[in-house]
Amino acid sequence: MRLKYLWPPLYQKLFPDDLLNFEIFETKATCDHCAKAAPQYKKADAYQNNLKCCTFQPYIPNFALGAILSDPSQRYEKAKASIRQKLKRREFLLPIGMVASVRYQTEYMKNKKKIFGKDKDYLCSFYDNELNQCGVWHYRGAVCTSFYCFSSYGETGQKFWSEVSDFQTYVEMALMEDAMVHLGYSPRQLSDNLRYIRRDPKDDPATVAELKSWVLDKTLSKKLWADYHDNIEEFYKKCYQHVCRYDKTMYKEAIGEFGEKLERKLIKRLRSIENINHKNKENL
Repeated sequence: MRLKYLWPPLYQKLFPDDLLNFEIFETKATCDHCAKAAPQYKKADAYQNNLKCCTFQPYIPNFALGAILSDPSQRYEKAKASIRQKLKRREFLLPIGMVASVRYQTEYMKNKKKIFGKDKDYLCSFYDNELNQCGVWHYRGAVCTSFYCFSSYGETGQKFWSEVSDFQTYVEMALMEDAMVHLGYSPRQLSDNLRYIRRDPKDDPATVAELKSWVLDKTLSKKLWADYHDNIEEFYKKCYQHVCRYDKTMYKEAIGEFGEKLERKLIKRLRSIENINHKNKENL
């Protein structure tokens, strides 16, 4: 599989060809045939086959939500309906994108071993139960793209996927922030939003009210959304339109020197995967 088919289509005009065209062969763990699902996987940490590793609510950046809402295909109608239902309920859809509620994050961190792969109440809201697979595959975020419980390349493969996660996460954040600034949000407003991506229970513990609710307080929602409070869906689409206008120069400016450093590090890691590929071919 070429890496370009792993990432959202938007990235295919931005990432370097060395990354996009690199071939990797992961056969131990695939989303279609979960390697850790019971009954074939016998250990205590086995996942339920109808849940797999999707008992987790990933962060989805604003421009990716805009891409889902803008996609004309029938494939994403369920996802669009889910987004609109969340907006109606005032769930945690913020200018930065979709995050898990503070209550969800707190309970998840306390009981991760009991929840992950096992508790349907924590299933990703974009999981397609009928097809038993991801419902936003082409727009899934960094965590879902890079998570391999087992790698055909062993420890080398796990290091590679960890660096994929670091790189894609950084790109997501850079593009998300650039879209927010482009649409008029201030650095302070951005900072107020960012605290909800992952609440640190030590530095920023949940309030009593947050621990009781799955949705945003109405006053807080208006504060975080500011001028776009009554036009949220259009905001997400505008974020996507903004990022779609990127060329490679704009992309480099958005990710900055540190993003380019992560990109170079990932390309360097490809060589170790390539060496294993060569050895495997020689042994055939």
